[in-house]
Amino acid sequence: MCLGQWSFDDARVKVGEDDLGEKEDLREYEPLPLLKEVRIINQSPNAYVRPYPLSWSRILARCINLETLIVTTIDQTWIPALESCSLLRNLEVEEAYGDTLRFLTAALRTGLPNLDSIYINDRLEDSTDDDKAAMLSAGRKGWRSISLQRAGPLTVKAILRHCSTLEMLSLRRATGLKSAHMVQVLSSSPRLKSFTTLGEDDYGDYSWANEDEGTHISANDFIDADFLSDSLKPWACEWTLKMLRAKIRHSKTRYYPDSST
Repeated sequence: MCLGQWSFDDARVKVGEDDLGEKEDLREYEPLPLLKEVRIINQSPNAYVRPYPLSWSRILARCINLETLIVTTIDQTWIPALESCSLLRNLEVEEAYGDTLRFLTAALRTGLPNLDSIYINDRLEDSTDDDKAAMLSAGRKGWRSISLQRAGPLTVKAILRHCSTLEMLSLRRATGLKSAHMVQVLSSSPRLKSFTTLGEDDYGDYSWANEDEGTHISANDFIDADFLSDSLKPWACEWTLKMLRAKIRHSKTRYYPDSST
C-alpha cells in the first residue's frame, strides 16, 4: 500500500489510518483546496488486493480543486467522490481490472465535466472493447488525450468521434485500428501533436511485427496522394504534429488511370 504524504505549496496532508477515528468527525468535510494533483498507487505484487481503505473516497471528495489523479484502480465507492471532482482534467489508471471502467463510466455520466485526458493501462485484458467504448463515449468534454494499450473496433469508433479535440493519441496493439482509421485521424485532427501506435519496445517483438498482425498504415494511405491531380492531400495536423510513431507497410501499387483515354 502506498499511502504517502502529498505536498502542495507550504501545506502537507498525511493520508492514512490516522485520519480515522475521533479525528474523522472534525475533518471529514474539511476541503483541501490547494491540492491539485494526487498520486496514490498500490505497490502490492497482487494487483487484486483491495488497494485503498474505505476512507479513501471521503478523502478524495475533499479535494475540491483536484486537476490530476493517478491511481491503481477505481472501485464502486469512488463514484460519488469522483462526481465532486468537477475540475479534474487528467486521470491515469494503472490497472484496469474487474469493473474499473464501468465504475469510471458511471462517474463520467453524472460528473467529471472537465475530464479530457485519460490513460488506461489495460494490459490485463480484463476490460472489454464494449467497456472502453462506453467509457470514452460517456465523456462530457471532447477528449484531448487518450492512451490505451488495446483498442477494438468499438473503441476506435468512439475515439474517431473526438478527432476535432485530440492532441495526443496512443494506441498500442489496437487491433481495431485499421489503415483507413489512421488516415482519418491524421486528416481530421487539427490539434494533433502526438500519434503513437507502436511503442519503442514493440520493434523487437517479431510476433507483433508479422504483416498480418498489428496496427499499421499502408504506404499508399500514408502518402495519401490524389493521382488524378498529381498532388498530396493535406493532413489537418500538418502544422501541429510533432511525433508520429507507426508501422508503415508496403502495399500493392494503386491503379494509375491511362491519361491517353
